[in-house]
Amino acid sequence: MPIRGMEDKRELDREKLKTMAFMDDLTGLYNRRFLYKYLPTELGDVKQLGKPLCMFMMDVDNFKGINDSYGHLCGDSVLSEIGRILQKSFRGGDSVIRYAGDEFIAVLPGASREDALNIAKRIIEKVDKNHFSDPESKTSIHVTVSIGIALYPQDAQDPEKLLRQADRALYSSKRSGRNRFSTVSDITEEVLDESKLQELFPCPKLISRGPELDQLKKYLDEAEKGKSNFILIAGERGMGKTRLLDEFKKYAQLKGITTIGASCSPEIAEQPYQTLIGALENLFISLGPQVRE
Repeated sequence: MPIRGMEDKRELDREKLKTMAFMDDLTGLYNRRFLYKYLPTELGDVKQLGKPLCMFMMDVDNFKGINDSYGHLCGDSVLSEIGRILQKSFRGGDSVIRYAGDEFIAVLPGASREDALNIAKRIIEKVDKNHFSDPESKTSIHVTVSIGIALYPQDAQDPEKLLRQADRALYSSKRSGRNRFSTVSDITEEVLDESKLQELFPCPKLISRGPELDQLKKYLDEAEKGKSNFILIAGERGMGKTRLLDEFKKYAQLKGITTIGASCSPEIAEQPYQTLIGALENLFISLGPQVRE
């Protein structure tokens, strides 16, 4: 093959790999990597044009129950079918993303609030009436989704806050009974995030966990000297594990050490490195666009 032809082929391969990097294998939708790369650009464009933008955050109601009852093969089949429904429900210029597990996001540049509500209603109805079934047993499964909607510029004006607002609206739909959609304006005062609770009930001192925190600090000091440790922290809900780790992070920050946290859901437990990738992406977002790029 001539050298020029080889260069062209390599360029095509690079473009193909770049496209694959932004696609979700199971659903054929964009993945969260695409969202984090292009959402700031999309927001910048609508700002310049003086147009609105809508963001949908959606997930499958009781998806864990589907996996537990019918298996992960059936769960994958449901997610693939949901992906097809979403692709057909949005407009041509909208981006539909599989965010993680059974969570999906859609970005609708130029869409008004009325546009968003009409599309959300259509999606809820389509999924509710769709005939899902287990690929192996052919058992019919009733599936529903919940949706949260955030609007630019009224609800938020930067990517991270827009995502957070859409997530809060989704949580409102869940609390209201599922199989429905909510906007940020529908959120009641009962839906409080952790930072708000900290403002209402500040607890500046770590209680009854001093010895454990001292031990963690000791391990960190040893790690600085090259000694590695593996620590398991276990306990029932409400025992103070999260607060203990928060205090440990503060100590690490004082020493100039960055800590990375991640939460692994059952849906992504078998996806290699997915928990770590998500944690790193969240870290890069917090550090700003230049570091992220």
